[in-house]
Parts: sequence; structure tokens; C-alpha cells
Amino acid sequence: MSTIKIHINTISILKELLCLYNLLQAHGDVKLVGGCVRDMLLGLAPKDIDLATTILPQEVMRILSLNQIKCIPTGLEFGTVTAVVNHITFEITTLRKDIKTYGRKAEVEFTDEWLEDAKRRDFTVNAMYASIDGTVMDFFNGIEDLKNKKIKFIGNAEQRIKEDFLRILRYFRFISYIGGNSIDENSLMAAIKLKSGLEKISGERIKTEMFKLLSNPFAKKSIRLFEKTGIDQYVGMPEIYNLPELNFIIGNATVNLTLILKALKISAVELNGLFKRWRLSTLEKKELAFLREYQYPWPLNAEIKLHQREFYRLGAYFKNAILVKASTEEQYTLAEEFILASTTWRYPDFPLKGEDLIKLGAIGPKIGQIKNLLLETWIENDFLYDKDELLDIATKISLK
Repeated sequence: MSTIKIHINTISILKELLCLYNLLQAHGDVKLVGGCVRDMLLGLAPKDIDLATTILPQEVMRILSLNQIKCIPTGLEFGTVTAVVNHITFEITTLRKDIKTYGRKAEVEFTDEWLEDAKRRDFTVNAMYASIDGTVMDFFNGIEDLKNKKIKFIGNAEQRIKEDFLRILRYFRFISYIGGNSIDENSLMAAIKLKSGLEKISGERIKTEMFKLLSNPFAKKSIRLFEKTGIDQYVGMPEIYNLPELNFIIGNATVNLTLILKALKISAVELNGLFKRWRLSTLEKKELAFLREYQYPWPLNAEIKLHQREFYRLGAYFKNAILVKASTEEQYTLAEEFILASTTWRYPDFPLKGEDLIKLGAIGPKIGQIKNLLLETWIENDFLYDKDELLDIATKISLK
């Protein structure tokens, strides 16, 4: 068993963690678990803090409620309760072992054995626990695998994948997270052998996992493995990638569907395939269809008023439209600055209504046509024309 310690006191939410830990530890054993332990061993700040405990979930709920801590029965039948302390959420899960598995779901039995709980986890680097003093409990040499940058399934790799075929994508996602040049051949071979199982996974889960993968710093390594192993065809990826573009979005916090499609250099046929495979929403499809044809008209270093006008025209599409325009690191930085600035941009209401044009004698389709023309004139003049000025322009246009 490991005697390595992590520095718990570096956690930014230590006060809230200690509050929760001290309450629960009085009733049973409690440890940090999973990704937060892994990240601290990597020297990274953990994004979330998950806790594992020997206390039964109903008892966890009772303890939290008695101490006026908000608790949510997130997955009570699987032992999981979410606690909210000072608006910070913590997932608390009772130790358990799988009796039967049904894809991502399982029939579980609660236990007080830490080894039994660790056995049901996916990878060695995700199956470590830490006491509040920082002592790490590591049953499967996860610390060593983390040092070697190696992602390895716990136990029989094929069996773990068959429990939930999404674990194939999770395997590649964690490769994209920790990097390195070491590959566990047994895990990789199992993923290749069972890759067709990804066809059973819903598009929503595939899409979510791919977003996470592409936002990781070493995503290129996983993308190369996709190509070599044929995994790409099971997750909706096209045959041709725009590698320079892909380099720019990898590890970027603004990774989203539009940028992914731009980077993948996707064709119309492949786009339809991705629509189907990733189960995109109607709104996502509509935006992608628009942005596929739309060309952002201004250089990113153009004066700010040109971008402000375009923001008014595009509304919610502005963010992705300007990101698609970027093609260098410098341009991406500039685009993100405009996106941030746009949250403060305010515009007056367009002062003209259709009924104003009807009073001038406009009829039928001409009403909408003239209104759109005047709207564009108003935008181009930086939203400064008032109602009377716009009506004066309207009188010079054929209204019939």
C-alpha cells in the first residue's frame, strides 16, 4: 500500500471540505476519491472534490440535514448524495460493489471494504483514495501508472469495457488528459477488439465525451490513435482532419461543436452523419447550417464598431462566427477578447415598426423589405438614426 501523501491544504475549497469531512468522519470513514486525488498527484488543482464513505446514503442524508447542509439524493439507489456547502457541491458515495452491470447502470451492494469499491472503478489512476491528512490509498499501482503516464483498466480490460462500452472513449479521453508516450497494450488491444460496442452508446454520451477529449491538452495523441485503430468511424469522426485547425482548438476552454466541425474539415455528407451520430439538437443543427454558409465579413483586427454591428446582426451566433474566423493563436486570443467584451455591449431598440411604414403607404411584402433595409441602414450608422430620420429615408424609397 502506498505511503505517498498529497497536499490537501492546497485545495482552494479546503474550508468547505473540512466542514463536510468533520461532520461525516464522526459517523464513519471518509476519504477523497478518484479524479481529485489523481489531479493532485499530477500537481493540478482538482476541478471537483468527490468523497467516498462507509456511511450508508440514507444516514449521510440524515447527518447533512441535521446540520442544515443542503443535500440532494442524486443517485440514492447507487449510494450517491450531493452536498452543497457555501454554493460548492460535493458528491458523496457510499462504498459499493457491483452485483450485476447493465451498461452504465449497475445493481450494487453497499460495503465497508475499500478494496471492493476500488475493484469496480475503471482505471488504476482513478481508483485512489486519500485521507484528510493526504495519505494516499492505492490498491492497483495507480501512482506508478500516473508517473509513467499510462492509462490501464483495473482487472480484465475486456470485461470492464463490456460493462459499459463508453469506457473505450473514456480510455482515450484520459490518454488525452495525461499525455506521455506509454501505452498499456492490453488496454489498447481490448479497446480495439470491442470498438464496435460503441455503436450501442447514445449520441449524446458520445458527443459529451468527445468535447471533453478535445478540450484536453494532449488530444492529438488520442486523435492519432483513433485513426490508427479505426475508432474514429464509430464516433462520427470524418476521414480527413484539418490538423492545423485541430491544433488550435485542442486544450481550449472554448471548444464547442462549431469549432470541432471547422477543425475536422467536415463535408456536407459527413455533417449529416454527425447530426445523426451525435444526436444534435434542432438548435445546434440550425446554427451549424447557418455558420457553414456564413462568412464573418471583418478582419479580427478591424475597428471595434464593425464587430459591434456584427454582434447585433448575429445575436447568439456571434461567438461561434467570430471563433470560426480565427485561424492563428493570435486571432483566437483576439476573438475571445471580443466575445468577452460583447457581454457588455448594449444597443437601443430599433425605433421603427411595420405600422409606421403602413401609414406611409407601404403595402404587402414591401413592408418587411423596407423595414429590413432601414434596419441595415440604422446598423451601418451605428444605431444613431431616430424614428423621424428613418421615416425621412423611407419616403425616398418606392413604397409600393
